[in-house]
Amino acid sequence: MDPGRYAAVSTLVLRIAAPLVSWPSPSRRRTRGTEQLPTYSALVGLARAALGLPRLEPGQSPEFDLVAAVRADQPGRALRDFHTVNPISYGSYRNLSAADAKKAADLDAAGAGFKRGNPVVSERHFRTDSVTTVFIDDPDQRLAAAFTAPGFAIAAGRKGCPLTFPFVLGTVEADLEDALAAVPTVGDAVRPVPAHLFQPPARLPVTRTATKWDDPAGSVGHEYRSRPRFHTQVTPPVVSDLFALLSHFGG
Repeated sequence: MDPGRYAAVSTLVLRIAAPLVSWPSPSRRRTRGTEQLPTYSALVGLARAALGLPRLEPGQSPEFDLVAAVRADQPGRALRDFHTVNPISYGSYRNLSAADAKKAADLDAAGAGFKRGNPVVSERHFRTDSVTTVFIDDPDQRLAAAFTAPGFAIAAGRKGCPLTFPFVLGTVEADLEDALAAVPTVGDAVRPVPAHLFQPPARLPVTRTATKWDDPAGSVGHEYRSRPRFHTQVTPPVVSDLFALLSHFGG
């Protein structure tokens, strides 16, 4: 991707803070992990929800290409939770997706659709009390308008992770990299904070590059493409409280 793509512009700034957040990472069997920061897939999901776009049908592509970055203003703490599900029969479910409806129909045809399964215990990982600032290139301010009045509810990775106020901080007339370093964070002292960019930075130094399979490619089987993630550090200015932070955006 051309680093100059976000050279002109308006950058939308969001604040994701919640008692619990969960940004799904590659998981094994009944263990659901979480990343410390939102993944590219999570940002695409938030944008689609804000725009009121419906769930993808099999074979559809998200057709999204966000130019974005995330900054870990407050990393929070890791939390492990045990989740128990007492399943009911497939035939008792309603409002299934097309893929799950086919699965239920196949089970019914095999005579297993109305059998009750055994309880399932899974291990789910969250982060508590984290604060992440999200930066999205938004030249026409379409996403700014959508996030202000979202079509669907916005959550911090899972439906059970509601956001705290404020969520939409506003827009700044700066490119993504300048905004990443210039938008204040709430705290007591100036310090370097980690950040991820989802496209090659033009000016910020890269401390590490990682490839993640978190670029949505379709809805069937949760298909993803690989996408590089560029790690960096910035030292944003510090303000004392949320009121001072909002005043930076004219609020």
